[in-house]
Amino acid sequence: MALKHTSIPHVRNHHFRHSFSSDLTAGIIVAILFIPQSMAYANLAGVNPVYGLYAAITSLLIYTLLGSSKFLSVGPTSIISLIAFAGVFSIAKPQSLHFFEAMVQLTLLVGIIQILL
Repeated sequence: MALKHTSIPHVRNHHFRHSFSSDLTAGIIVAILFIPQSMAYANLAGVNPVYGLYAAITSLLIYTLLGSSKFLSVGPTSIISLIAFAGVFSIAKPQSLHFFEAMVQLTLLVGIIQILL
């Protein structure tokens, strides 16, 4: 049974009854891999590991609502973490409140730019 009254494109044609076990298995595997990965990338960016989890969960939820590709990988990556750390490190000391505030501002600014594009 496909959902007919939803605005999310890829959910409209999804047959939940036929693919539930496959979707559940994929979700568990992604969670097992994503938790330590997002925590490690947060450490790489110089912030508390719990913020890596917040960033990973938030990006997945937003992409679930707005995304259209079934095959796109969404979440933090090592190169983005390094670039963010290098940029913010030049203006604030790591693990300080100013560093965290600058990292949040950078993240929001990049998110706004991506939405506008």
